[in-house]
Amino acid sequence: DNDKLVAIAFWHPMLRGEELELSSSTPLEGTSTTSTSSVASLVHIDNDVGAYDLDQLMSLVDKNSIESDIPIDQIRQLVSSGHRFAIINAWRNIGDEPVQRAPLALLRPRYSNKKECFPLAKPDHATSHWYTFPEMRTDELLLFKQYDRRLDLCSDIWHCALRQEVCDDSPPRRSFDIRAFCVFDTKVPASLDRYNKDRPRPMLSLQESECFCTAQKEAKNTT
Repeated sequence: DNDKLVAIAFWHPMLRGEELELSSSTPLEGTSTTSTSSVASLVHIDNDVGAYDLDQLMSLVDKNSIESDIPIDQIRQLVSSGHRFAIINAWRNIGDEPVQRAPLALLRPRYSNKKECFPLAKPDHATSHWYTFPEMRTDELLLFKQYDRRLDLCSDIWHCALRQEVCDDSPPRRSFDIRAFCVFDTKVPASLDRYNKDRPRPMLSLQESECFCTAQKEAKNTT
């Protein structure tokens, strides 16, 4: 699209590897420390943005931010006044070899009605498509959108690491990802605003939802 970017905050840097544990800290060359996690084999989106009120959302970005071109209060003011915002993921292989294990896969969802989306509608399986990116090199960067305030623009790219049969001597996957909170110069029409005050909210609190997802993951790992 032709919307002009007026603010960007980079947040939630994460180093991922098949042998890494969640929430430890590992030095990255040229930086201080960054969080670590194993690869995510469950299909997911990173944040249910509509579940957060504006203060919660800005706090989430601010607490995990590593760089922003304007203060978070100015970003909050722009979002509050109706400006379009989007969350974009940047994903890169940082191993010594092209990715041979657990490559990233993305679902590009399409809906029967272009003015419907998650969580009020399910993707149309006939027109939604999976894409995978094996053999990604360190000089390649994958960008994909996690959320867009405009209802009629592509958003909610579900993703996961693919489990594959590989040679035992193939190197484990190592990757780095970071999110960009992008604010644009245009305002979203009320009829297309996903982040309106009447948007659906989850029945579970954010803490309850996190506990539920953790329990589901542990149950899957024991089966």
